[in-house]
Amino acid sequence: MKIYRNVFVNGKRFSEALRFSDLMKRVSMSPFTLDYNKEKNKLMGAPARNVKLVGMTIPQKKKRVKGDSSVTFIFRSNRTPKPEYKNKKIQIVDPLNFGLQDAAKDVYTIEIRILDFFNLLNTNPNKEITNKDIEEVLNVADVQIWSNVPAFQLQGMNYIMTMFDAAIHPEKRPPLRWNTLKSRPIQGIKGSGGKQHNDNQFLDKHTAGIINSIKFYIPQMRMKLKKYLGLTKQKNKNNRGSNMKEKQDKQIKVYERRFSKEELNKIKEEIREKERKKQQKIIEEKFEEAGFIVNNLASGQEALINIMKYFIMLIRAS
Repeated sequence: MKIYRNVFVNGKRFSEALRFSDLMKRVSMSPFTLDYNKEKNKLMGAPARNVKLVGMTIPQKKKRVKGDSSVTFIFRSNRTPKPEYKNKKIQIVDPLNFGLQDAAKDVYTIEIRILDFFNLLNTNPNKEITNKDIEEVLNVADVQIWSNVPAFQLQGMNYIMTMFDAAIHPEKRPPLRWNTLKSRPIQGIKGSGGKQHNDNQFLDKHTAGIINSIKFYIPQMRMKLKKYLGLTKQKNKNNRGSNMKEKQDKQIKVYERRFSKEELNKIKEEIREKERKKQQKIIEEKFEEAGFIVNNLASGQEALINIMKYFIMLIRAS
């Protein structure tokens, strides 16, 4: 198969669409990208450690294309911490003109659009929407992707995704320079180096990390959708405050009996006396178990003094 063949004849694309299952594992990365993906994983660990789901966008009704019921999730991926990148600014691709520009932070932005999400979710309108329903739609719906990682645009990923109508920002120009390049040997990665791109070049290493870990992110995506749909139990701060006040008022009513100052002092003294007697009884029981009888301990302090005297006596006797 000819690498990066131009299939845009009379503006036509492939009829197939893409889902998460089509892009998972190794099928979405060329041998060239796989080498550098292994390096990224070695330096950064699992994608869940360095990629975050940061937002969700839904087209406004006024700006929405007729029939569009999509939802787009926005991810942020940290830059690979290579030594040669230490003092270099990260560059990203502007989706409006596909030009390179310096990024404000050392992160890339990846967007994943779930097509026809709300139409698919409403196929059974009489049924209550469950977590399983939302996750099922996320898994089976067609997707479109954009990544502002330079490799995604310059190395042909966006072009190939456009063939399948899976690009948020379509690119009809095939790459030229990157077709002949080979990956360099990477220290600590056995068998790396000498790899080229091929027709599997759908995703860059950062985007592939998200897709291959999509099971980790789908519950987070589901929660954002549930919040948007009003299916989460949200606590109303005003109601919470009023409920707390009502609870306090009930407690006050329960203990609303009024005492004079003398009665209160008498009650406090009775409580203290009960505590002293209780403490004395516990101490006497413990010492009786040890074969030492303690009589008429007036307070915990006196009991402690007698205990110390007893142990001193034992020490001297030994």
